[in-house]
Amino acid sequence: MAHKHDSYAPAHSFASGSSPMSSMVAPLDKLLSAVIALPANPRVVFATYIPDNESPSYEILEHGRRYLVSRSRSLSFYESIFPHTHVDGESSSLHAFMLSSSETIDSCLSTLKTLSMDGLKGAYHV
Repeated sequence: MAHKHDSYAPAHSFASGSSPMSSMVAPLDKLLSAVIALPANPRVVFATYIPDNESPSYEILEHGRRYLVSRSRSLSFYESIFPHTHVDGESSSLHAFMLSSSETIDSCLSTLKTLSMDGLKGAYHV
């Protein structure tokens, strides 16, 4: 499902490294912990993908989103990759999220880095 901001959004930075946003998930978050049994030391690992060529970005992003949904159908919650599509002119992107623990961050990053999504290039964050 695409999400479009009404206000100006700056272009995404694709440098490797940590994100300015915290990747910690608070186990005391009552809503989240009531629905999901969180692992010890929960973290969110994510990747941001942008179109890498001149093809229509909406089609490439939708193809990538559908690939992630299809890939996750038969996997457990903790193995699943959750997509979010951001559509906003020149800064359109696909975000892929995985819920992790501090002990499985490397495995989740490896999973995101090995995804093969034609027409998209990624940046990876913890």
